[in-house]
Amino acid sequence: MTYLNNAVSLDHRDKQINAMTQALIQRCSGGMARDSQNPYTGSTLLESAKLCLNQVGVNTDGMDRLDIAEKALSMAPPRGAQTTSDFPIVLENVMHKSVLTGFNSGQPKWPKFCKIGDVTDFRSWSRIVPGLIGNLDSVNEQGEYLDKIIPDGEKNSVSAERKGNVINITPEVIVNDDLGYINNISSSMGMAGQRTIERAVFTLLESNPVMSDGNALFSSAHSNYLASGSGTAPSVSSLDVARVALATQTAPGLDDEPLDIEPYVAVCNTALGGEMRVINESQYDPDTPNKLQRPNKVNGMVADIADTPRLSNKAGWYIFADPMFAPVIEVVFLNGQREPRVVTQEAFRTSGLSVKVELPFGVGVNDYRGAYYNYGS
Repeated sequence: MTYLNNAVSLDHRDKQINAMTQALIQRCSGGMARDSQNPYTGSTLLESAKLCLNQVGVNTDGMDRLDIAEKALSMAPPRGAQTTSDFPIVLENVMHKSVLTGFNSGQPKWPKFCKIGDVTDFRSWSRIVPGLIGNLDSVNEQGEYLDKIIPDGEKNSVSAERKGNVINITPEVIVNDDLGYINNISSSMGMAGQRTIERAVFTLLESNPVMSDGNALFSSAHSNYLASGSGTAPSVSSLDVARVALATQTAPGLDDEPLDIEPYVAVCNTALGGEMRVINESQYDPDTPNKLQRPNKVNGMVADIADTPRLSNKAGWYIFADPMFAPVIEVVFLNGQREPRVVTQEAFRTSGLSVKVELPFGVGVNDYRGAYYNYGS
């Protein structure tokens, strides 16, 4: 990739910022091949800071290292310069990359069974489960089509809230060329963002929240719950009971038409994940005594198993439908911002840079019909 002689319509300043960013990212990653066409490859943080100051007309001859770092981190134009230092932009780009790397490095379980949505502000947003209108009516003797009454639906809500923290980059970090600190703290913030969503989802799930109809998400009133004392361990029979429970759920209204919802994901504690996979993937019924080859009637019942140590009940297990068709839990993000965002500003008290990592999101319940919970035994 050519940086300074690129024919792409970028001015020299943008090319320099891009080249410096890529050089520092290469240093952060370690394993990336060195780019011989990038003139900033291998540059230290202080060398990059000095170059940014020189580009805006600041003569750094005779300046000590700390003064160079302070001026380069400043968001205000250095004395005698017409533009601000580009160094904070370069650092912001590098940290944003590290934040996203951390955010995407894990294997979160929540996307496997949660719907993903967007909201445009922080108010409460309604999630309506429409009533089933039943079948089409026959045309009457006069050849008229009858009006169809749409039954009332059920309404729950979800809202986003602001989440984030601030990282402070001091001039000493630049002087010491502590790029490892910048990379590690940024990556850790990204991982914290993903972990925060994961924890929020499983906290909500285990809290068994009360819904708009006055009943808990998992309850006998919703026909989707086997409580403590009546719960059973995962088996061919108990998974088949869950399958039937989902299939026989009905939509709001008086029609009582079964929705025929199909299982999609099993969710359980990590301690139960292995057994759940055996049951789901066995060709023959593993519960049949004397090793008789009886076909497994729940073979491949779910497409995936999301097992996690975040569930405190190690014996309990859930079955969820495809969140695209029968969503139960929804994770919403503000204005489509589904990854952490990095924003920088001058830190007056430290003569450094304050870097804010923010991820506004929220978690809420849409409906109960696409999930089943067995407390286990």
